[in-house]
Amino acid sequence: NYLAQDRADIRSACKEIARFMQTPTAIAIDMLKKLGRYLAGKPRVARRFFQQPWTGRIIVQVDSDFAGCPVTRKSTTVTATFNGHHNLDFTSNLQATEALSSGEAEVYASVKGTSSGLGTVSIFADMGLTVSLELEADATAGKGIVQRLGAGRLKHMETQYLWIQRVFYIKRATIRKIPRADNASDLGTHACTAGEIDDHMRTLGYVTLAGYSKLALKAAL
Repeated sequence: NYLAQDRADIRSACKEIARFMQTPTAIAIDMLKKLGRYLAGKPRVARRFFQQPWTGRIIVQVDSDFAGCPVTRKSTTVTATFNGHHNLDFTSNLQATEALSSGEAEVYASVKGTSSGLGTVSIFADMGLTVSLELEADATAGKGIVQRLGAGRLKHMETQYLWIQRVFYIKRATIRKIPRADNASDLGTHACTAGEIDDHMRTLGYVTLAGYSKLALKAAL
C-alpha cells in the first residue's frame, strides 16, 4: 500500500490484494507472490516532471472494467489526471454499485473522473489560475449516456449519478473519445502485457531506474 501511492503500475494490484488483508486466502497469497516477482524485476521507478508550456487545461482519462471482481461482480474505476504531460493523480477504486452493463460501469467511471477533475479545477482556481476540464474515455456507450439528458433506457440507474449530464450540458466540462491504446487509465482495468505497461507508464511520466535513490534512508547495522 505504501508503494502503490506513488506507483501507477501496481495501484490496481495492491487494491485487490488489500481486500484480503483481514482474511487472507491461498489465492491472495498467490496474487501477492506475483506482485513480488514483478517488483523484483522493477524495484524502482520515478515520476519525472519537466518544464512545459502552460496549457490551461486539465485532462482526466477514465476507464472501467465490467464486473471484474469474481466474488462481488463489482467493477473497477481507474482515473488518470493530467496537466499537459504531467500526471497529477492516478486512482483505482472498486465501484460501490453493481453495474448491469459495461456502458453503465463506464458512466460510474466518468462520474468519478468528472468529480475528481472539478476538484482539481477548484484547486487551480484557489491559486488564481483558470483551467478548463476535458474528460477522455475509450468507451462510446458511456460517452453517449453522459452527454444526453435523463436515464433513457437505464431506468435502474440511481439519479445521484445523473448530475454529470448537466455538467456537460452547461459546458463546465467536455468529453471526447480516444483509442484504447492512448488511454493511460487502461493500466488498472485489465491484465496488460509488459509492453503495454511500459507504454502507459511512459505516458504517466514514469521511468525505470537502477539502484537506490540518494535520498533513501540507510539501514543501520
